[in-house]
Amino acid sequence: VYPNPVRNVLTVTAWDGGDQGKARIVDQHGTTTQLQLQNNSADVSALKPGLYILQLQIGAKREVKKFIKE
Repeated sequence: VYPNPVRNVLTVTAWDGGDQGKARIVDQHGTTTQLQLQNNSADVSALKPGLYILQLQIGAKREVKKFIKE
């Protein structure tokens, strides 16, 4: 996941989820938001500054990454 910290566009490497993968963001308060990845990137410009957890799931495989939004 880069850049970290991020301002506008977050890139997720090794993401091959296609339509079958799920991505979501959890903020510091536990609020969950679905994330739309297009070409391994997502627009996060609307997020408020802070620490976020990115949860990726493809079938049984799950990855969790942290990132900071400036």
